[in-house]
Amino acid sequence: MQEQEEAIVELIQANPYISRKEIARQLDIHESSVKRRLASLQERNVIRRVGAAKGGYWQVIK
Repeated sequence: MQEQEEAIVELIQANPYISRKEIARQLDIHESSVKRRLASLQERNVIRRVGAAKGGYWQVIK
C-alpha cells in the first residue's frame, strides 16, 4: 500500500463517517486523488462503503 493509502485507512479507522473532502483537507491532496485512492482500496478489498453515499460510512476490512 502507498503512503497516502495508509494515511487514508488510518483516517477511516479514526472516523468511519469521514468524507472525501475532509480526507483531502487533512492530507493536503486533491479530492480527485482521494477518490482514486478510495477506489483502489475498495478494488483490493481493504475498505468498503456501507450504506448510501450520504449517511453511509467506511469499513476497514483488512
